[in-house]
Amino acid sequence: MNPLDHAMSLNGYTVQNLWSDAANACVESVNPTGSYQQLLFYDDSQGTLGVDSFDSWGNDTHQASYTARTDWTQIVPGHFGGPSGNTDVLFYEGATGYAQYYTVSPQGNLSLMSSWTGYSAGWTNIVPGAFSSNGRTGLFFYDKASGYGVFYAVNADQSLTFLNSYTFNPWDIIEPAEFNGDGCTDLLYYNRSSGAMGFQTTDCAGHVTNYSSSPPSVSAGYTNIMTGNFAGDGEWEMMAYTQSTGNAIMWVNKSGTFSVQASYSGFRTDWSIISAGEFGANDFGGNSYADKGYTDFLFYSPNSAATIFTSDGSGSLVQLRSFSDWLSTHSMIIPLAGTLY
Repeated sequence: MNPLDHAMSLNGYTVQNLWSDAANACVESVNPTGSYQQLLFYDDSQGTLGVDSFDSWGNDTHQASYTARTDWTQIVPGHFGGPSGNTDVLFYEGATGYAQYYTVSPQGNLSLMSSWTGYSAGWTNIVPGAFSSNGRTGLFFYDKASGYGVFYAVNADQSLTFLNSYTFNPWDIIEPAEFNGDGCTDLLYYNRSSGAMGFQTTDCAGHVTNYSSSPPSVSAGYTNIMTGNFAGDGEWEMMAYTQSTGNAIMWVNKSGTFSVQASYSGFRTDWSIISAGEFGANDFGGNSYADKGYTDFLFYSPNSAATIFTSDGSGSLVQLRSFSDWLSTHSMIIPLAGTLY
């Protein structure tokens, strides 16, 4: 049995499947046309792109399909100068540094905004966020081999303006977050081999400051780390997943002091992509749903399985929707319309 197809008690916290006939019957009456989240699916083996939207119950609607290059190494969402209401996307090819910016409409239509050949090759991480004060999403480019990282503001024509650069430790995972609530995107860093982790805030001008007076006690080997508003208090937290064991841990953040909010075991061990976003009616309590803006999770397996969880602000996860018919070849699943850009 799939361990996520039934309710489990996980160190005092629960993962429940609440997708029932009763809930299904209510789908049309709860936000029947509202879209909570768009996802961009990329398959580098076949060179295809797809755009789906989700309603308040996690039902997905396929909006559009496209052919694409097979060599994009990073796809980065943001607001880079496209029309209001759209989400823009940077496509980056690491071997040559070739880049293109597209804008995605709420209906899933992709339109090219600009193409660039002057980007450096070999960036291992490109992170979007509020790194400048010009009203558009900025970009943080990082190269693990050298430790070099640089912040840029993105102009209306998608040209870049240098803000600041630093030499960092060798990080594998760099996640954007909002730890201190000042509106400028902060960063979480993690090295899988050593288990080292770092936190820094930014000032919307390319400067960083070390953050966390009491960082969490973490281990090496986390496969995925997600950041989000899990507790609903505006100070972003983090969740880590280890694929080999199927274990996960959620930490809550209180003014820089991180403590374990929940530990989970029994997850599938083949989740290859975990995306954080707003995929449905967040929060479940008192036998009713209410959208409080808590971060949700999409877990994806190349064995054609996918599951959407909502969080309740106290460490419990609710399985909102599961799928068994998704393609097995998705190499990236990118949430659009994020809260950090």
